[in-house]
Amino acid sequence: EARAERIKPSIISTVRMTWWIYLILTSFGILLFFLAGMRPWEAINHAMTAIGTGGFTITDKSMAYYNNFFIELAIIPMMILGAIPFLVHYKVLKGNLNAFFKDTQCRAFVVILFILLVSLFASNYSLYGDVFGCLRYSSFQLVSGLTCTGFQTTGVQGWSGTGLLIVCMSMIIGGGAGSTAGGVKLIKAVIAYKWIRWSLRRNFLPPRAIISLRLGDRLLEREEIVKIVSEASLIIILWLLFLFAGVCVLSAVVGSQFQLGEVMFEVASAQGNVGLSTGITNAGMSCIGKVMLILNMWIGRLEIIPVLMLFRVLVKGFEPI
Repeated sequence: EARAERIKPSIISTVRMTWWIYLILTSFGILLFFLAGMRPWEAINHAMTAIGTGGFTITDKSMAYYNNFFIELAIIPMMILGAIPFLVHYKVLKGNLNAFFKDTQCRAFVVILFILLVSLFASNYSLYGDVFGCLRYSSFQLVSGLTCTGFQTTGVQGWSGTGLLIVCMSMIIGGGAGSTAGGVKLIKAVIAYKWIRWSLRRNFLPPRAIISLRLGDRLLEREEIVKIVSEASLIIILWLLFLFAGVCVLSAVVGSQFQLGEVMFEVASAQGNVGLSTGITNAGMSCIGKVMLILNMWIGRLEIIPVLMLFRVLVKGFEPI
């Protein structure tokens, strides 16, 4: 996985460099937001939550409070920067400007964003009625979902089930491993795609044909393919199982008040640590629903394998090595 690559040889120097990268990007965000029209205090707070893909805001309407196209235009690149691995930022700051275009996760991000944006635009066009409005609101919400930031400029309650499903898919995929974004991570989506393509080619070509599988600059051996694909598949399957469990519980809690697509959107947002909402999550929500979403958020942030290991220790206790 991409996070296994360190910026520096030692952990201490890696942490120190990560802080410097974080400080540089946050400072850039503060300046960008201020020039776009935010007051200094607003720019400082929103720059920190944009680059950290946290999505917290000092307004009660998220970014819809401003209703400012230039502010939205400034926020989109900051959300994207937050979902890019810190290793890529380090290489770019060191002068390797091609690092972004060569990184597997960054290329996948661009392709996935383009495909989902075209699909979401087609789904939402009849709702907004004009190209500019549809592109403005669709692109912001989609980038917010894919980067797992959670800033929102419009309510999605009126969106079609298809539109909600597209954004839901983006929240499940998430940002890059080695960034602050949530979701299953881009690298796992890339591995799953490459493995499917590799398997199909192997079935259609002669048995003696040599079919290679490349991940970034690495040409993988058969043993590596099995190991990497198994790990990625396990995470994706477990992630979807916990998502399904959350959808079942929350659907039972809200009843017929919300459609299944809205419930899935809400749970995917929670487990992906995003924060976009269809209106289900609120102060008056039942305790069962709140506890379920808390568990989804907790699992999504800590990741599933560590959580399962914790539960195993709590149930069986520590076993001697």
